[in-house]
Amino acid sequence: MPIPLNQLFVADLARTNGYHTGWIGKWHLNGGPKFVQVPEKYHLGFEEFTGYSRGHHYTKSLFYKKGDPTPRTSPRYEPEFQTDQMIDFVDRATAAGQTFMGMM
Repeated sequence: MPIPLNQLFVADLARTNGYHTGWIGKWHLNGGPKFVQVPEKYHLGFEEFTGYSRGHHYTKSLFYKKGDPTPRTSPRYEPEFQTDQMIDFVDRATAAGQTFMGMM
């Protein structure tokens, strides 16, 4: 079941308070089929979104970058790849002097 969109979400609160927000990984909150791009309205306030809708492949898993409909395949074991993506998010936010909230 998709989450109702008529409420305030934690990423909205963080952004309102000056945080740069990012999500990496599997997403269960839009109620869509497995391994598809999560519609942007279900990113629930996250400015950066690297992930997919439900499921596991562990190796060669699919993922999507926000705003890009092209499915990509992770080159590594899924948890390691997602960790790399989070480290990149943190490094970029830190280099830009941004306060950030990243979630996986």
